[in-house]
Amino acid sequence: MSLFAGRVAVAAGVVAGAAIGKQAGAGADVIYHPTSTAANGKTVYLSVACHDTNDGYPGGACIPNSGCGGHNENNWSKAAATSFADYGYGLVWAGYKTIVGTGTRDQNIANSNANGAGTHIPVHSNADVAVTGASCARTGTGDFGTWAMHYPNDSNQIALSYHMLARVGTSSLGTGDQLVPRSQLPELFSVDGVASYLEADFHTWNAGSKWLADYNTWGWRVRWAVDGFWDFP
Repeated sequence: MSLFAGRVAVAAGVVAGAAIGKQAGAGADVIYHPTSTAANGKTVYLSVACHDTNDGYPGGACIPNSGCGGHNENNWSKAAATSFADYGYGLVWAGYKTIVGTGTRDQNIANSNANGAGTHIPVHSNADVAVTGASCARTGTGDFGTWAMHYPNDSNQIALSYHMLARVGTSSLGTGDQLVPRSQLPELFSVDGVASYLEADFHTWNAGSKWLADYNTWGWRVRWAVDGFWDFP
């Protein structure tokens, strides 16, 4: 059966929020398995945000990174990553074994490598200023948008990040989408797979926070970006 045919067959059984195959993994990972007919042999690791001065390691709690409208980046990241994996026409539907990593940054890096993930996507929302009533009321769309960060001069990371901007960035309400080189982020230089560090939009303006919260509507675009990188239909 072709990959496309496998997707069509699986789609008939997909309902919102229903896993095709789901199991607990190491270090708080949750692993979603596609059906055998849809599986494309690729593994995607979605790394949930954990903000802490010591990265929560060993054993420290993640600190909430708050935004407009009650946005909590850590909680949002986990919910959004789960949606990217398993909601509707997401990554699992398209045949990817998908792992949602909810440990610390270092745990997620280790688990991504241990599972042979070919694609590694940290899932984040962005910030530019402290959250206040005035900052949340801003409406200048050019100041916000999707950032896809990559290690400098890494052609594969640049290519994946380009697809993130082309697919996710065209949906976000901010228009200041950017490919951003970053040399200091371990999730860009310590993972074996091809990484793109997704800052989906800024949570420091009301429109951005509302769009971020609507991840079930646009989350399939992450799968579309991964498909584009791997040249899948």
